[in-house]
Amino acid sequence: MNFIPKYIFFTKLLIVLNDYYNRLLFLVPVCFIRPKRYKNMANNTSKEELAQRLKSALGDFSCFLRQCGKHPDIEVIIHDANNVLNHRFEVLGSGLITSDPIDWHCDFKSGFKWPHGKYYKKYIRVNKGDNSDVKVPIELSRCHHLLWLGEAYLITQDDKYSSEVVNEICHWIKENPYAYSINWSCAMDVAIRAVNWMYALNMIMDSKIVDDKFCKQVTRSLLEHVYFIFHNLEKGAPYSGNHYASNLSGLIFLGLLFKDIPSVRTYFDFGLSELYREIRNEVLPTGVHYEKSISYHRLMVELFAYPVFLLQKAGFDVPLDIYYRVKSMFDFVHSYTKPDGTAPMVGDNDDGRLLPFVKYAFNYHAYLRSVAFCKYKDRVYESLPTIDSFFLFPETCILTFDSSVKLLSSRPKLFQDAGFAVLRNEEFYVFFNGSGIGMYYAELNKSVIATHNHADLLSFDLSLGGCNVFIDAGSYVYTSSLQAHNEFRSTRKHNTINIDNLDQYHIEQDKFWAYSNFKIPSVLEYAETIQCQKVSGEYSWSFPEDTVRHKRIIEVYSDRMFVIDEFKCVNEHLFQSCFMLDPGIRVESVNHNTIELFHPEIGRRLRLIVGDIDHVDIRIEVDRVSFSYGCLNETSKIIMEFRQKGNFKYSLKIVPINE
Repeated sequence: MNFIPKYIFFTKLLIVLNDYYNRLLFLVPVCFIRPKRYKNMANNTSKEELAQRLKSALGDFSCFLRQCGKHPDIEVIIHDANNVLNHRFEVLGSGLITSDPIDWHCDFKSGFKWPHGKYYKKYIRVNKGDNSDVKVPIELSRCHHLLWLGEAYLITQDDKYSSEVVNEICHWIKENPYAYSINWSCAMDVAIRAVNWMYALNMIMDSKIVDDKFCKQVTRSLLEHVYFIFHNLEKGAPYSGNHYASNLSGLIFLGLLFKDIPSVRTYFDFGLSELYREIRNEVLPTGVHYEKSISYHRLMVELFAYPVFLLQKAGFDVPLDIYYRVKSMFDFVHSYTKPDGTAPMVGDNDDGRLLPFVKYAFNYHAYLRSVAFCKYKDRVYESLPTIDSFFLFPETCILTFDSSVKLLSSRPKLFQDAGFAVLRNEEFYVFFNGSGIGMYYAELNKSVIATHNHADLLSFDLSLGGCNVFIDAGSYVYTSSLQAHNEFRSTRKHNTINIDNLDQYHIEQDKFWAYSNFKIPSVLEYAETIQCQKVSGEYSWSFPEDTVRHKRIIEVYSDRMFVIDEFKCVNEHLFQSCFMLDPGIRVESVNHNTIELFHPEIGRRLRLIVGDIDHVDIRIEVDRVSFSYGCLNETSKIIMEFRQKGNFKYSLKIVPINE
């Protein structure tokens, strides 16, 4: 008997009932639902007690300076901490702005401010009529920057840093009363803020600035945070995603902090069982998170792995399948990480992190390899040690700074269940995307599905040595501009082929993240010999009077590679093959069917040769890419355009020129 439809039905029913329950809360003054019982618990808290709770849950950070004092990122941490001291922030592409006193309710980019003192369920988070972005104030209120202040205090023992942590937390609590602020409007952000507070507090607890009065205040707020998370869970049906995972992660961290409080222990037990269930549901057997966005995979590694590591530290017996499923997520990171430590920007990204101990470039993912090496002691992950590794494993991680240690390249690998493949040798790196819609296909009978994927079937990223050549354009923004959001998820922004100027999926122009008219890719095929690595994928594109079958084959050799596109159709169509260039790449020449590219910084040249087809119109256009949320860079895009019908193929030979 198939229980899945019944499970989906009852899950949706519970969500509907919970929605009606939440609507009733509009009629109830918040003073009656506020967890008043936590006031007495907090009033009995001393500095010594809170310090012991934090150290027991997170570990002893007192040896940070001895372990990490010579780390090259120390200067970066001090620089960023000094900016925070001066209330200078850079939030999601805002540029470096000054907010003194800090305005926790303002979108610095548009100038829009959400009103103070409004019940959290009554806020309008998204307004298509303006360019406001709610992600800006809630990102600032995740309080990642407090980590850098705490680290700066550990490095210098200067109380100006610990004082700023205390003052900002007190100011945030004053400006954001429980349940009455835009920064209480999403339980995901509440959970992430609480976890960052915990780590920042554990870094400064030996400072004389931290006193009993402050400890009582912050303890009460943290207890309100865990109460809020549990009563505002963001579970989806039939499947959940990163929001619910954040909720569960917050319940685990806060549950370990307040494990002796019965109500919090109830929340913790729920979070523990649900966390295991979500890991089993959301992580594919190959280790890829089922939303199939590289940026969100990195976020999910932090949301799943970090609480699991904490549970193991606390003595919990983590099930073996959970252990290996989490480890497999790091295996995927190891595979997709480029030679320069960055990651391809497949799918959506919003710069989401749980614990950014160092402010790396957003698409730098190599720090997770260091975390995996410290945890699993598997030399395959070996890389330069990171600050992150210390704070996750303060008692066991020994950081050495041998500059000769380099990222070990992984082998080529096919991630069949996700539709991804990584081809690589000493010269080439290729990330191939044949994934289709994220999550599972259970709801494809719906006309519209929301997803963090883009219309980018059979697209690929290409690097030559340490030089990025063809890149994904990124995401840029979400709700502040529906037009820009749709532009960056369109087919023409990716290194694949669009037909008749249409997107592979129909982008719902008036809905965020929504698509219809889905294409289901066929199973990827992968083969490897001594001379060649080869991957292929295909899908069908239905038109009113025709169906186009598109198959892409990529072959990688030691000194060259081929991109071969095969088509089967009846009627004539317009085909556009697009290649988004890294901003560092310069187009040197276009001559008939040959293009020469040059990267002036590293002095590498690349030749592209079009074959197997006549009458190709090649042009270079100015375009834009986004390496981080809210940020734009100008670049060039190659467009190869041709009209054809019947069965035919088109190929592109890519050859490095060694001078």
